[in-house]
Amino acid sequence: MCLHGLTGTPFEVHAIAQALSDAGHVVSAPLLSGHGIDPAALEASDWTDWLDSARAAFETLARQVDGRVAIVGFSMGGLLAIELAKAAPERVAALAFLATPLRLRATQVSGIRLLSLVPRRLRRGRLRAIPKRFGSDVAHPDLRGKVLGLPAMPVRALENLLRLMAAARIDLDENGEIVGLS
Repeated sequence: MCLHGLTGTPFEVHAIAQALSDAGHVVSAPLLSGHGIDPAALEASDWTDWLDSARAAFETLARQVDGRVAIVGFSMGGLLAIELAKAAPERVAALAFLATPLRLRATQVSGIRLLSLVPRRLRRGRLRAIPKRFGSDVAHPDLRGKVLGLPAMPVRALENLLRLMAAARIDLDENGEIVGLS
């Protein structure tokens, strides 16, 4: 299973999913709840919705294979992969994390928390959703503009990312490994 990042779509993990499929694996790359539509849809969802949609895709894929699933998580998708593995370690065959944010810089966290102090009814423009500087998270010039994803990060989604990061860090040891997962 390949999980995309915050504001992203399965297109972010398409190359990995395709390579795994070409190698003969059954692959799922779900669109997570609130993603892929518009910033307002993402703003209306929270991290437990994202996890629920990842869990549903996990269950569907587990029924198609021998019950054990390998998970690749890109960025926020890696945090969801950690949560899935913590909930059912015996059902996870392998984990791969790509640019998974277990922590952000203190200035980033402070900025998100400061923006979250603005009452939701007063949030407009950049106080509601932070535009992506280059419109895409992808730096490669051949892919810029081709990667589907939202053009802005809703502040509420960033607040939820912080909550998901905190949840994912529970039961991790000092090396970032899941305690009890072998």
